[in-house]
Amino acid sequence: DVTLIVSSDHGMATITEPFNLDVDFRGARTVFSSTGVSIFHDDDEVLAEIKSDIQEMEEVKVYSYDEFPAEYHFQNRDRSGDLLVTIAPPKVFSRRETVSGGTHGYDPYVHTDMHTIFYAEGSQIKPNYEIETFENVHVYPLIAEILGLPIPDDIDGDLSVLKDVMIGE
Repeated sequence: DVTLIVSSDHGMATITEPFNLDVDFRGARTVFSSTGVSIFHDDDEVLAEIKSDIQEMEEVKVYSYDEFPAEYHFQNRDRSGDLLVTIAPPKVFSRRETVSGGTHGYDPYVHTDMHTIFYAEGSQIKPNYEIETFENVHVYPLIAEILGLPIPDDIDGDLSVLKDVMIGE
């Protein structure tokens, strides 16, 4: 008995506009990606100053750690930073004069280009069944259910999100 599931970890968005986050980071450690910047500093006053400077920029959003959207799953402050700066397509963080191609990392709740594919076929899967968009964390409990494995309680995924794709549900 074979069940085939095809998915990917993210979608892609076309990028055309570089944005240089030209800010005095006041000695903060920064980790840049094309769509997000994590900022680390031990001094709350310095962080407030940096955040204030960034909030003046229309192109970006800046969040303090306690404001991070829950759906970003950034619960570990040591890895995610004290501040998070995000940008929207077609812009990316870059010091280059031009950019092209595509990237990922934008908020999938706002930018549907970040949605992924999901196809499932097998004896336990309803044929030609279409479902609404969902987070990929829910694929693991579906696979565990199909394989007859226990589903741990301490995961982000929830079988109820995809249970309807199974025959008999």
